[in-house]
Amino acid sequence: MDGLDVSRLAAVDIAVALRSYPRRFRETLASVSQARGLPAEELVGRIGADGHCGMDLLLDVVNTLTLLDRSLDEVLRADDPALHPGVLDPSLRDWAPPPGLSLETLLDMLDDQCADLAAAVDEVSSVDWVRSAHIADGPSLTAITIAQEATRVGAEGLRAFESALRAGS
Repeated sequence: MDGLDVSRLAAVDIAVALRSYPRRFRETLASVSQARGLPAEELVGRIGADGHCGMDLLLDVVNTLTLLDRSLDEVLRADDPALHPGVLDPSLRDWAPPPGLSLETLLDMLDDQCADLAAAVDEVSSVDWVRSAHIADGPSLTAITIAQEATRVGAEGLRAFESALRAGS
């Protein structure tokens, strides 16, 4: 896991961060849209400096949080399950956007996924945070590591989203 160090985050902090992401993405979108004088729907389709548009970055956050939510559930229900390598390796996350996906639908999906994952985090007992899993042909990890990764994905996704919106051509 490169980037933001989330290794010391507690479950309560993770749940708070997850609940904040939908609002923060919407506020960022509204702010940049107003500053650039462009409709949000147009703005998210513009390609940023890194070659990605806001819609792609938002879709990546939603789909990755879905993967992490399912992985957390697996860790809590099974003994040492094998998880998708994309849980820890962003280069192994490849999401094809469904045709006709609207910005509002995607933002609603973010709302739902963040709420679901935050609720799941709230429900984990303190003893279950150390339950382990392993990445297929890779390292082992714990339930708290998965939840911390969700926080990192949201924070770094928001940063990349804002950067793409500001730089979009």
